[in-house]
Amino acid sequence: MSEFMDRINGPNNPDWPYHGWSDEKRNAFMMELIPIVRDTAWFAVGGAVNVKDYDQCLPDWIKDDAQHPYTFCFQLLLNVLLPELEKSLEPPLAPDDQVAFFFDQQKEFEKRARLAFNRVKGLRDTRDRMGALAFVDKRKYVPLQAADLLAYLLRSAQAKRIKEGIQEFSFVPGNWESDIVSRHNVMVGYYEKDHLRQLLEIILKDNPDKR
Repeated sequence: MSEFMDRINGPNNPDWPYHGWSDEKRNAFMMELIPIVRDTAWFAVGGAVNVKDYDQCLPDWIKDDAQHPYTFCFQLLLNVLLPELEKSLEPPLAPDDQVAFFFDQQKEFEKRARLAFNRVKGLRDTRDRMGALAFVDKRKYVPLQAADLLAYLLRSAQAKRIKEGIQEFSFVPGNWESDIVSRHNVMVGYYEKDHLRQLLEIILKDNPDKR
């Protein structure tokens, strides 16, 4: 998606795959891709955080533990996903089924992500659903490219809303992002100021010595 959306460097590169494409062709191409992403998956989950609010609302001991908002979002993603594995799959998972996890390679965050994965598994995964964890090259793994499209559209849409002073995770009909969520099978755990404060209260209940 970052390559497709690069309207600054891409047009100056003769090897850019989308060189010479008109806006109409780009839009038609995206409108072909979105139903594939939307309709061939059971559901999509994600975790997002307003970094400004994250820096202001969370105490240093939480931020030191996470080390980066990426790790915080990674844990949000897993916390959103686990309940859905028990109620959103058709047919449902068998009692001994596990889910394999494939994420884009992030050398900077991979070690911390593995630690976060194991922590959530130990604390939340009471039915042993979290199986293998792998980090792969999304350029060679088409399902990750689909996830990348979804993540890019939702993140860019929310960034625009924040810039305009709109905090709610809402969508304007007719846009790419509204089309990709039109099946109502996308769940995003988005944390801004109020949600972070609520989350902090939950964390402090489990860690009363940190008050």
